[in-house]
Amino acid sequence: MLVAAYFVYGAYLKHKWGQHLPIADITVGAVEREYHRFVPTDPPEGPMSLMVVLQGGDAGSWVFPQQNEFEALAEKEGIILAFPVGKLIPPNEGAWQLNTDAQSMQDIDFVGAMIDDISARHPVDPARVYAIGYSLGSMFSYELACHLSSRFAAIASFAGTMPVSPNSCEQEDNVP
Repeated sequence: MLVAAYFVYGAYLKHKWGQHLPIADITVGAVEREYHRFVPTDPPEGPMSLMVVLQGGDAGSWVFPQQNEFEALAEKEGIILAFPVGKLIPPNEGAWQLNTDAQSMQDIDFVGAMIDDISARHPVDPARVYAIGYSLGSMFSYELACHLSSRFAAIASFAGTMPVSPNSCEQEDNVP
């Protein structure tokens, strides 16, 4: 009975809090990865900004905090939103790899490949790519600033901190 209640409650949460945006699949290395994407219904002419929105916790296909407001702003300003889905890949402690080094670049490579995939489908201004993260996603946004600094104009921490002891931070550019 308890197991059945758990699955019913899980289905309720997925229905209530599950991501409603379409999902895209890409392969990075030999690993299948997914992301959700919001594109304005009436996009502006020319290249658009891209905001990478990083979930916390298990970084699953959940609605981001204040996602409705993010979508309204993106619709009004002509911004593409990307919601990458995290994946527990050893030695990750959670859905996003922190303290990234040369042996643990799967998530960094995934975000880079996702930006490339979106840019191939939509006109993205490479000088206007941003990231915002919540909790663990916030901590991972600092990893992006370290390892993909040439690809991000700025990052924002939304309820999170920097990793305590980064293994490496090889910035090509400063990222506000």
